[in-house]
Amino acid sequence: MKTRTYWKMGGLGLIIFCIFVWMTWYLGNTFVRIVSTPKIDLLQTAPDSMKTMNIDFMQNELDFWTCQAGTFQTEENARQEKRRLELQGWEAQVISQKPWVVVIGFAHAQGELTSLQNVLKERGVKTLTKHIVIPGQNFRITGSGAAQTAQILLAIQNFLTEKPEKRGDTISQLEKEISIAWPQKLDQLQQATAYVLKAEGTLESNSQRQAELRLFAEDQSVLEYSPKIIDSSKIRE
Repeated sequence: MKTRTYWKMGGLGLIIFCIFVWMTWYLGNTFVRIVSTPKIDLLQTAPDSMKTMNIDFMQNELDFWTCQAGTFQTEENARQEKRRLELQGWEAQVISQKPWVVVIGFAHAQGELTSLQNVLKERGVKTLTKHIVIPGQNFRITGSGAAQTAQILLAIQNFLTEKPEKRGDTISQLEKEISIAWPQKLDQLQQATAYVLKAEGTLESNSQRQAELRLFAEDQSVLEYSPKIIDSSKIRE
């Protein structure tokens, strides 16, 4: 009787011991798996559109020739002249301040503007050819749309600095950029880019030069959105 009880107690103790060993192994193994699983960085795994980024962007020096239609001491007078020229069908832009200069056309050499200047003269708009130099500057693009904004600005910069006869690759890059969704508040820049691409394919050279000036003006407007800093999170509002 005592022997049978002894074996029962021994068997029960063995079972309890086995359960304890199994639980120790299981819990220990689970703990190791938990602590060894890498933590997930939500910022790293978030899509690019949700990341907050800082990107340094270099705007290279840009020099070009244009047809100067007028120089004004007040912005209002310059804007009035711009509207007057637009009513006549010209793509005029105000490209400087104090004084405010109203111009038409964009070219890499003075001689390329001869045809446009002659047409302007025939229609009663007297102009002077003017050499414009925009110095290179560094900008910091911030916000969730920083990478895309920098890519767009770089494609436009490459297009504007390349001579027309060598623009094959830069036009292809612009076509690629225009096919994707742009950050909000870049609408006017996007429209100017689309207009340039249309002009390159279907319009004559004088219209192309006016479209290029419009693209340049909209590009400069974005860069001047905030001095030295382009906050793409604000652009996307």
